[in-house]
Amino acid sequence: MAIVGGGAACVSLLHQMIPLCADRADRRAVPLEILVFEKKPAVGPGLAYQEDDGELVLNRIADAMSISPNDTSLFSRWMSWKACYSREIREATGGSFPDTYVARRLFGRFLQDAFLEIQRVAAGRGISVRVIHETVITIDRRSVPCVRTESGNWPAIHVVLATGHTNPKDYYGLAGHDRYLHFAYPVSEHIEKLRSVESICILGASLTAIDVAVSLHAAGYRGRIDMLSKRGLLPYVKGKSYPSHTLRYLTGNALTRMTGGGTAKVGLRTVFRLFRRELHAVGVSWKTLFAAESGPADAQLDAQIRSAGEIRPWAPVFRSLNGLVHDLWHALDEASQHLFLARFARRWMSIRTPIPLQNATRLQAMMRASQLRILSGPAAFAATPCGRLEMTSSDGGKQRYDMVVNATGTAACIDTQDDSALIWSLLQSGIAARDARGGIKVDFESGALVSRTGSIDPNIRALGHVTSGTYFYVDSLDMISRQAERIAGILATQLDARPQQAACCDNAGSPALSLVI
Repeated sequence: MAIVGGGAACVSLLHQMIPLCADRADRRAVPLEILVFEKKPAVGPGLAYQEDDGELVLNRIADAMSISPNDTSLFSRWMSWKACYSREIREATGGSFPDTYVARRLFGRFLQDAFLEIQRVAAGRGISVRVIHETVITIDRRSVPCVRTESGNWPAIHVVLATGHTNPKDYYGLAGHDRYLHFAYPVSEHIEKLRSVESICILGASLTAIDVAVSLHAAGYRGRIDMLSKRGLLPYVKGKSYPSHTLRYLTGNALTRMTGGGTAKVGLRTVFRLFRRELHAVGVSWKTLFAAESGPADAQLDAQIRSAGEIRPWAPVFRSLNGLVHDLWHALDEASQHLFLARFARRWMSIRTPIPLQNATRLQAMMRASQLRILSGPAAFAATPCGRLEMTSSDGGKQRYDMVVNATGTAACIDTQDDSALIWSLLQSGIAARDARGGIKVDFESGALVSRTGSIDPNIRALGHVTSGTYFYVDSLDMISRQAERIAGILATQLDARPQQAACCDNAGSPALSLVI
């Protein structure tokens, strides 16, 4: 078996699959070998949780971060254990921990540690988990899939694509300009260069853009920063911790009745009717959350911060839908899905993934000091004779910048090789098919790829961001771990079949992985 990508999704999949495979080890004719393809030196952190600026914090409290959908305490317990070995972790576990937001890089170290432990436990049960530190170029579809790297081909009966986020798009045609940063991460690598200039435009106003802004603020940057987005709005601010909510109207049983046991699709109006009742039951009006926002971004941020100490009754309603959101999305007819993406998806994600109060107050301080502005609307960029980048807004106004940073986030659709070289190659070969809703098409029940001709490939599956068209909400780790749980159960059964020998291997073997605390 091969897993392409060694980030959080990979670790979650292995965490849930290894115990199942170990329980069935006696049914196999030969031992199971799992190859993890990850070009970076360590498996676990990936892009999202790599070593970076300590100001970049998780968007969920420590006690809610986990690689398992059934045990959310794994990370916080690891933190408590590691506190005696690391000053940074010891300081992070003070105060109200684990109800706190800690540096993302700490979760990356947890993932790295978790992988090494999974690898050790697997070896003790006769399962080899080996790391190939190479970039996967493409996957050939023969009698079985064959993963191709620069060093050779690696046949595998089953392949799981856990490639993480796709690359951001160059919406303004700035690629190649020396005053343009296409990749915001790792932010720590760009801080010194950004600190040396007087004006910066950050493209986007969501989580990535906020990461760049707060890192610059913490580094003592005193220049001017503009955030540019279509709507000119910041995400919601996380409120006070809240009790859980039990769904009463928009339930799994209700969904089964509406769809006739999965035989029919439903419209968005039908689902929203039940969702409105769910909100009304906790005293919240639909219009409070989904009415058109107006007013400047700073005033809205001030209002969000003022109410952050309150329990927001709608928050537990959204969280309670985690176990149902994939099924709800699958139940909608195609027209309703596209309507939701066009009119409601941005607000939904803003509410569902709010920013921590500590980041919100930093943005507020920057705005009050006239250092940060939030701009909206279409714009165009052009290079000036002096080498700076000039933005022209729709009203004809012009602004010049020393640096422009792309913080628009990951590409929803893979339209070119620049979005994702591997996924693009699979689209070109017909092994995968583009999903108009986002990412590539996969079978809802199994996560198996759907080819250009519409056939379901039982040997290649996908997990995470590239499956957003099929599952909608897949970018948070708690939702990815649910996907991983489903795929792990399927693979544990199918891997009983006799695996093929790999055609080649690396001469030196898998390099040793080290844990840095």
